[in-house]
Amino acid sequence: MTATVAAPGIGIEGARYGLGLAELPLPGGGSFYSHFGELLGYHAWAGVTADGSRTAVVYVNGDVTGATMGAMSALIEGGVGCTR
Repeated sequence: MTATVAAPGIGIEGARYGLGLAELPLPGGGSFYSHFGELLGYHAWAGVTADGSRTAVVYVNGDVTGATMGAMSALIEGGVGCTR
């Protein structure tokens, strides 16, 4: 599932896609695996590092706007990309 190919259609520079998983770049370098889904007004976005050491999930309801997607992206990137 983690074998990915370039996916310019996702709309995120450097994004790659495999069997249901997107590999997305982190702002500070590296990448994480992600999946976004939606059904009947509910939207979920999950992300995990390749080694499984960090995971983040964001779940919202309502209409997803560009601002909502930006906030979801920031939460996922912060959850899987931050260092301690």
